[in-house]
Amino acid sequence: MINISLKDIKAITTPAEYKRGMDYYNRGLVLGWKFDEYEMAIFSTVQGTEPYIQEIDFDDHDIEGRCSCPMSYNCKHVAAVLIAAYYDKASNQNTSPLSSSLSHASIDWLQTIERSFFSGEKKQKPPEKKLLYILKIDDNNTMTVQPYGAQFKKDGALAKSSKKYNVDAFIKTHTKQASFLSFEDVGLLTSISKLPHNYNAHYSLEHAIPKDLLEKIIQTKRC
Repeated sequence: MINISLKDIKAITTPAEYKRGMDYYNRGLVLGWKFDEYEMAIFSTVQGTEPYIQEIDFDDHDIEGRCSCPMSYNCKHVAAVLIAAYYDKASNQNTSPLSSSLSHASIDWLQTIERSFFSGEKKQKPPEKKLLYILKIDDNNTMTVQPYGAQFKKDGALAKSSKKYNVDAFIKTHTKQASFLSFEDVGLLTSISKLPHNYNAHYSLEHAIPKDLLEKIIQTKRC
């Protein structure tokens, strides 16, 4: 369970962001959230100008919320999710239901992500497509990562249609592109999108936030 108070939320946001976050919560704009006890993080989506994705990490008494919106860090969207988590904990929930006011596209996207996230260890057919993370040392001796959309044939072989995954396009239009992504991928792509990168879409991990981003990528066993 998440142990958080409204005072904790106010401590990491400005008064204006907290007020707007409360407004977002009251308007039902927190589309869905899930607390991962292993990662000690909340993964969530909030409807703003477009659906924005958040990853909120809990480290001892520290709370760090990253968002795909322009504000990017401990913003009103993060505040809205934390407020939702605070009120939901009273009913012993670690997740939030989908809002009936969402568009069909948003509901379909969230349900696809949730199916991937809650699949656990159930036996499933090999996916036709999944995200790989290509790690490489560049000319400056810096570790980089390149997300790669791997397309598989029925026999499990890699198809020629496999290509670099467009992270920028994902952030802008992920409701149309996330059907094969896991919830874990959504959080990683959101963090990767904020990293400096070259024209070949190799993202530098030298000053990555969170600092354990490389470790999280390795833990996917898809790098």
